[in-house]
Amino acid sequence: MDEDIGFGQTEFKGCPKCKFTGFVMEKDTDVALPCECWRKEYLLSRIKKANIPSEYWHCTLDQLESDVYANIVDFSKYTNEDKQTDIFKIDLHRFLRDFIVKLYAVRQNGESLFMFGGNGVGKTMVSAIVLKNAVWYSLVSLGRVPDYSGYFITFKEYIDMFFRDKDKDVADLIEYIRNVDFLVLDEVGAEPRRKDVDKPSDFFRSLLDDLLRHRGKWKLPTMITTNLTESEFKYQYKSDASSAINRIWSIIEGGYTVLEVKKEGGSYRRIHRNSNTKNIVDKYAVDKKSIISKGAKKAK
Repeated sequence: MDEDIGFGQTEFKGCPKCKFTGFVMEKDTDVALPCECWRKEYLLSRIKKANIPSEYWHCTLDQLESDVYANIVDFSKYTNEDKQTDIFKIDLHRFLRDFIVKLYAVRQNGESLFMFGGNGVGKTMVSAIVLKNAVWYSLVSLGRVPDYSGYFITFKEYIDMFFRDKDKDVADLIEYIRNVDFLVLDEVGAEPRRKDVDKPSDFFRSLLDDLLRHRGKWKLPTMITTNLTESEFKYQYKSDASSAINRIWSIIEGGYTVLEVKKEGGSYRRIHRNSNTKNIVDKYAVDKKSIISKGAKKAK
């Protein structure tokens, strides 16, 4: 399931296999099947419609390194009197692969994920991979399941839509996001905060509360990513009112699988940057000896 299906090098307009038709005949059955070139164009159009960033178009779970894992809290022993819980380390690669395989059940049951962890550990990448599989799930399964819609958006981008001129296109997109089959809500917690309490505004919190409550009501799977810790998230999205109820966290705790994503080897972005830097040094450096040592004293 988690493959770059149809993303070959052949372009549709000059494909020698299908001779510009977009279909090829299966030899054994004489059934017309979509050609790889047609699949490429079709899948790419669905990925673009889902607003998945281009850097994740060709990512697969096999690129998830072995030192990336997740911690999950076992709430089965949780009571109001005894808040002690057990935390277990799980195989994130295997968990996500099983999650993708059962996407039909995920959609039917409205199963959602809340992934938190440090910057650059892979939360956004894996959520984009799941979403990518969702929007081409019908094609891969040869029509055995319905076409699923999907959308990728940061929470800040979602907020910004409410400050645009309220034309029909913006209103329609907001409604589409609220009701899309699979939604990735990325970088929750990166939106502006009030300086007096270091929290998002009441309006921002109300937008998040409304979106999650609406999607939970209709069992629409949502994947949330945040760089905040669990305690930071609870603090930032708890109302300033005296009520002890944390409305937003109660939605997540009651209907989401909560995963702390961690990477033992550091940040993906830092590793990628280091790799690119090494390639540039190897190819273009005039002198392999550094002219300035890091931390060297400035000349007087």
